Amino acid sequence: MILHDIKRVPPNALLGAILTGPNDHQFKCVSYYVDIENNDFVLEMQPLGEIFSDPNETDGYPLSEMIGWSISLQGGFI
Repeated sequence: MILHDIKRVPPNALLGAILTGPNDHQFKCVSYYVDIENNDFVLEMQPLGEIFSDPNETDGYPLSEMIGWSISLQGGFI
């Protein structure tokens, strides 16, 4: 995940963030949780854009697998 010069953020700063995958599809972070069994931090995200049929659908994405993603923090964190 590309955070440029940012090395740490509080978890709540991720809520509402817009994330862009390597395929340029965008998602909005709506929640997060710790997957204790797999020792990972997971972002629950809603897909953005017209390519998805259900705008209320969410999917969990483990941070450890989000290689090549970028993030735009919202809400005045920076």
